[in-house]
Amino acid sequence: IVALSKAVAIHPNYALYLQALGIAYADSDENGKAVECFRACLSLECRGLTIELEEENPYFHMGWCLEDLGRLDEATQVYREGLKQVPSHYQGFLRLGQLLQSRLKFDEAIAVYESGIVSCEKHNPKALGRIVMKDIHHNLARAHRELGYEAYAPTPDEKRLDIELMCEGIR
Repeated sequence: IVALSKAVAIHPNYALYLQALGIAYADSDENGKAVECFRACLSLECRGLTIELEEENPYFHMGWCLEDLGRLDEATQVYREGLKQVPSHYQGFLRLGQLLQSRLKFDEAIAVYESGIVSCEKHNPKALGRIVMKDIHHNLARAHRELGYEAYAPTPDEKRLDIELMCEGIR
C-alpha cells in the first residue's frame, strides 16, 4: 500500500495505479479508502485500463466494497453503471443479481440474470461455459423458486452445483 500510495502521489492521473491501490485497500479490508480510489479511477474514465475482466473492473471492485460497507443502494447503482460500460461482464451480473436476491428483490434479480445471459451470449460467448454462467443460471432458477414457480424445481446439475458452491465456501 505504501509503494502504491507513493506511485499515486507521483502520478495522480494514472488510473492503473489508482486501481491497484484500491484493490490493495480492499484486500486489507479498508473498503472506504478502496472506494475513494475506485471513484478517482472512474473520474479519469479509467484511462489506461482494460476493464473487460473482473480483475480490472473498478465498477465491480467498488460495488463489492460498497456491499461490504453496507451501502447496498450505492452498490446496486455502481454494478448497474458498470454493466452499462461493460455489458459482457458476467461477474457483474452475478454479483448484482445476488445482491438483489439477498434484499428479497426477486423480480429484479431475475431480470438481471436473464439480461446477463443474453448479454453474455452476445458479447462474451466464451463465458458461457464458465462456472459463473452456471451460477447465473442456478441463481435465476432459485429466484424463480422464491417467487413460487414450481417449474423451476432444482435439476440434478443444480443440486450438484449447490453442493460444490457450499464446499467452496467451506474451504
